[in-house]
Amino acid sequence: DVTDPRGHPPRDPALPADARELAHARVRVSPAAPLPAAYDTFTRALDALATAEPRDADAVAVRWLWLLVGVLGFAPELDACVRDGTAVAGNGGVAFSTAEGGVLCSSCAGPQPPTRLPPHAYRDLLALNDAGAEVPALDVAHAAAHRRLVARFVRHHMGESGALSAMDFWERRAWVTPAAS
Repeated sequence: DVTDPRGHPPRDPALPADARELAHARVRVSPAAPLPAAYDTFTRALDALATAEPRDADAVAVRWLWLLVGVLGFAPELDACVRDGTAVAGNGGVAFSTAEGGVLCSSCAGPQPPTRLPPHAYRDLLALNDAGAEVPALDVAHAAAHRRLVARFVRHHMGESGALSAMDFWERRAWVTPAAS
């Protein structure tokens, strides 16, 4: 069970699954060498999950998984096109390529981009990748979409070590606490 640093139970019963996913990602995809930054990110993630309001639990879990991925050297490129370096404003949404590791400008994305993020989803993705930003309020559908996006990214860039069963479970779970409207 996940508890906060003082031993209290989590505020949301979904948190053990979120914590399990973070632990699974930390163990399965970290290099064999000591990596203090990954451990620090992992422990900060558990603290954040243990103290998260139930309505924010999914966003907090997604944020810290993105941040852990970044510490491990696989952060997505979100400000400029991964192919040609063109700055991406995102006002009309952006194309996101899991395989290429980030956003694509409109020229590189073409008419059938791998994944199209509408403006609000792109803003949420930017916030989820910024530990200093306010955690975005994600409704059930958007929380599931962000879980799928980070899961696809992790599988593609870090899944060579085998199946990620904790991620499969976490990605599909339907008992998400919805954000307040």
